[in-house]
Amino acid sequence: CDSTLQRLLQACAFQMSVDGIEAKVSASLGVSFFAKNDTVSPEKLFKQADTAMYAAKNSGKNCIKFDH
Repeated sequence: CDSTLQRLLQACAFQMSVDGIEAKVSASLGVSFFAKNDTVSPEKLFKQADTAMYAAKNSGKNCIKFDH
């Protein structure tokens, strides 16, 4: 799982030029897990992933954070 997420981060990271201005693009990933027999709602699962994503952004961007 971690190596797949790392490859995803690498695939999202690039530099580009817009009207002569250099821009760096990166991603912040938030990941949430659940067990097969867990009854967590899709809304709660999404909220957990969203919270983890904002934790990744607040950690300096271009990283992955997990919410268990």
